[in-house]
Amino acid sequence: MKKSIVLLITLLFISAISLLVFKNLSSGEIYLSSVNKEHNNTQVILLIKNAQEELLSYFSKDERYDSFISKKEELSLPFHIKGIDFSLTLSKYNKEININDFSLSDKKKKKLFLQKIEIIFNENNGEINIFKDVVNSYFLRYKITKENPIINSKQVNNIMSDYLQKTYRKEANELIEKIGFLPITFRESEKKQNNNIQYILCTLDFKINKQEYRSHFILDIEKKTNNTGVIDFAFTFK
Repeated sequence: MKKSIVLLITLLFISAISLLVFKNLSSGEIYLSSVNKEHNNTQVILLIKNAQEELLSYFSKDERYDSFISKKEELSLPFHIKGIDFSLTLSKYNKEININDFSLSDKKKKKLFLQKIEIIFNENNGEINIFKDVVNSYFLRYKITKENPIINSKQVNNIMSDYLQKTYRKEANELIEKIGFLPITFRESEKKQNNNIQYILCTLDFKINKQEYRSHFILDIEKKTNNTGVIDFAFTFK
């Protein structure tokens, strides 16, 4: 019975998201029939923006966000509408290491953080001392502080590239997957920290007129990072 309820909730969620996507693709503004690449790029960005707004609206109700997080690690929804191959992938943005915690000023919290990353690096055959040197150098060079934190994946990737160079490694995928950023949780105040930041990692893939597009971004459901509710936006096409 319990499994049936979980399945029903999942199906209802998929149906709701599917309707949102169909609504956007069916609107007159988003009809993509042109073979002109520049026109398609503009229209795809508009479609992505609309999808972001619909997803933020959908997940803004706590019970929907909680239901999604508790029932699914990742959700992938493929569509084919109006000649467009479309895929939406959603998952909770959850990284074991918040790179911004290197800016912690509370000594006890900083000590616990450093102990935590040392364990993670040891478990993944990483070189923690080199990593700490790379992070400290990057923070100093770009003046990264509590007030001016790491705010996107590109910055994290740059740090990891420096780390790979200094360790003469070609890859460190296990570690890279564990390192991210949360611009809010590291901030210290007299009040209790809010550790329940609602972030959802989204990837949108399109294929239109044989042209492939990909966008990934993080939804800040409560819009605590900025008023758009979207951070770490990236858009690529082939």
